[in-house]
Amino acid sequence: MIDISFDHLAVLVENVDSSAKKLSNLGFHAESASLWPDEGTKEIYISLNQKANHTGRLLLIEALGSGPYKKALLKRGPGIHHFALQVPDLDLYIKNIYTSGWYLHLHSLESISNRKTAWLTRPHLPLIEVYQENNSENKTPFVEKIKMEMDPQSRIYFQNIGLECISATSLEEKPGLFLNNQWLALDALL
Repeated sequence: MIDISFDHLAVLVENVDSSAKKLSNLGFHAESASLWPDEGTKEIYISLNQKANHTGRLLLIEALGSGPYKKALLKRGPGIHHFALQVPDLDLYIKNIYTSGWYLHLHSLESISNRKTAWLTRPHLPLIEVYQENNSENKTPFVEKIKMEMDPQSRIYFQNIGLECISATSLEEKPGLFLNNQWLALDALL
């Protein structure tokens, strides 16, 4: 397996400003909001503090207009939308994961050539965004662990592509995240 870096966890929320304020009240830093008209989104990255330079960043996404995020919000509601991985060689990474159980999303046919980005999909699991960038810095992840509702057997699919930080919730647990050693229930963001 080639080197990967867990870049970010994207969570689709009803209102990024409200969710960012909740996290700011817990002592985390909310970056300035960015508008992405082509995607129809407003996005805010959350980090430990203003100077932090993490992998495993938390990205809050609000669907403002039509597009893939609005469709996802209407279909599945707020929650984990995708995980993003950074790899030094996208073509090699895709060749190495052909037996991982993930499928190449149809959108990838265009995005691989245009932006060196591939989207992986699997029924009942969040999307995986994989993009090519040469960044060999070893940074501490902000989002350390993710517990989500899924069949416990599905964890193997994440392990197959290099995402070891994801596990299934037990019957008593709520989905959530460990952010800098702090547990946060996912519904607290939504």
